[in-house]
Amino acid sequence: MVFLRALFEALPPSVQCKLLSRAAERRGDALARAETVLLLLRRFPEVIPQHGVTLAESLLEGEKAEGHTSPINPYRRFFVCELLPLILARPDVCCLPNLLLKYLIRAAEFYIRYATRPPSAEPGLESNSERKSPARVGGLRISNAETATSGQGPVERSWSIPDPWHRLQDIIDALGSLDERWSSEGTTRMSPLQVSLGFFRHAFVYVQTLQPGLFAGSGPATQPSLVLAEDLSVVYSESENEWSRPTSKRRRLDECHDKSLSKEEEISRGYSISSPSLLPAAAEQLESFHLAREAWDILHSQPAYEKEFSGLCLQWKTDCWAWLRVFLVDMLIFQAQPLRALQFLQQQATPLAANAGSGSGVGEARRVLVQMAACQYALGEHTVACEHILELVSLLSLAGTDSLKPREEAVKVQSKSRKGQKLMLLPCTDGALLHYGLHLLLACLKVRAFADGRSDLALGHVIVLLQYDWPRGDALFLRAVQHICQQGSFQYENFFNYVTNIDMLEEFAFLRMPEGGRVNLELLPNQGLLVKQHTVTRGLSKGVKEDFRLAMERQVGRCSDALPVLLRRFLLNERVMLLQSLA
Repeated sequence: MVFLRALFEALPPSVQCKLLSRAAERRGDALARAETVLLLLRRFPEVIPQHGVTLAESLLEGEKAEGHTSPINPYRRFFVCELLPLILARPDVCCLPNLLLKYLIRAAEFYIRYATRPPSAEPGLESNSERKSPARVGGLRISNAETATSGQGPVERSWSIPDPWHRLQDIIDALGSLDERWSSEGTTRMSPLQVSLGFFRHAFVYVQTLQPGLFAGSGPATQPSLVLAEDLSVVYSESENEWSRPTSKRRRLDECHDKSLSKEEEISRGYSISSPSLLPAAAEQLESFHLAREAWDILHSQPAYEKEFSGLCLQWKTDCWAWLRVFLVDMLIFQAQPLRALQFLQQQATPLAANAGSGSGVGEARRVLVQMAACQYALGEHTVACEHILELVSLLSLAGTDSLKPREEAVKVQSKSRKGQKLMLLPCTDGALLHYGLHLLLACLKVRAFADGRSDLALGHVIVLLQYDWPRGDALFLRAVQHICQQGSFQYENFFNYVTNIDMLEEFAFLRMPEGGRVNLELLPNQGLLVKQHTVTRGLSKGVKEDFRLAMERQVGRCSDALPVLLRRFLLNERVMLLQSLA
């Protein structure tokens, strides 16, 4: 083989060129013929103007004839990665501007689809273009391996393409340097194309940092995926000066109000604590998001730009790109357009329901449910928002866990949108999602609990939910206590099933005392029937008081129960009552 190769090298260049050209003509397979022509072009660059465009068109026609529906195929890869750089490197190649633009669009589609391919669409390592069958030049047998060792190998042996975005940028730069080739029409079309490619790149960077599991080649995730949603931590902000605390009542909560929590207590309660080591990544996420959003605005600022961008999206079928929908939903949420964001999310919810059994399907379903609930809440549809949250809770797994992992739950990056609402990047972990769901339920229920014609049922639900972030919700709890004192009674038969907070138990025990106003509390199941029973046997309410005291004592023993598990059980078991209180 070495002898044959040396013999070929000894031939005059013109003879070598003719042999390679004839060998290419004899090869029946389109990709095999393209490999031989590419060897010819690399060995004799002066023939690129003669054969380059012809080979490019034959590859694109072959892709169409083979019926490939994805740009990630052997024909497109050969054209983009091997042939197009050779064509662009020769200023004497006669290409019309529109033809070069066509090539650029095909290359851009290939690199973008390759960079954003999902894990399930990893390209195979074997294809027609990867075959290692040797090329015959006349009577000589020239193997791909041998030509590769001489620097003339026509095809990379692997589907792996390092840094596809950088390669795409190289092609854009090469075209931009060929100013004399562009007519006014070509230049007009080139500008929106460059902005479009910048939009896709920045949108991809943003989504990849939020949800690396959507893309192949991202490697194992070291951090949980994130979801953009409205920050509801202000749910506890009540005007504490709207009412004055009764000075005659003992309020143990006054002591807790000024009590600061340790870092461990904050983590166990689910607080979001910004971590300086993670802030640079968060800043990069937000920068990519804003750059993509600005590119989107530019593309929709002029009719010509919008027409080119719409045509590109239609040609590439971007409506099927799941990762791009993630960005568009986040952009609409940022722009305070919950109705439009909800329309995108509802389109995603239907296929996710069918794929909910898989791990990735569950994760994506949880993200969609969080954002659908946040959008419904922003639209004032509190009942529907709560339905989404309750469905989300059914997908969480908190058994045996009573604390949150610091590295998973510590990141919260906040940013104000153009409409002024506060947004957050929420970790998609069980603890963080439960925390957010409780905040949203509390935000919906407190409207009903403290409105005119308030409902004891809604107020009871609020008290149960306030336990999770205790004592952050102490002001809201004291407001609930004042409402109970004003009406002189309170009925919530699930109290002893779900209220285990010692401060709340002491406060309700105090309300039954003379100093607390002897408030009529019906907190035991079927307490109305018990009152009638004890009226006959032991005197009015005497037995009920004893039952209440015993129930309080038992409840104090449950103060160490894991709150996440308790509250998840509350949300699942009392779903009907929760929705009823919002109806």
